[in-house]
Amino acid sequence: MKTIVIVDDDEKIKRMLTRRLKKAGYEIHTAENGKIGIEKVLELQPSLTLMDMHMP
Repeated sequence: MKTIVIVDDDEKIKRMLTRRLKKAGYEIHTAENGKIGIEKVLELQPSLTLMDMHMP
């Protein structure tokens, strides 16, 4: 199964993307900030990382 990490501080966007991508058959992991996102990317080596460009 392909893995995607979603990094976003907006819970609504994370939930919406998670719901849609899980339905499409992807394994989803989320992070609420860049530091946690980098840790998850290094640990999981996902196929794709989606990041909010306007996070604090």
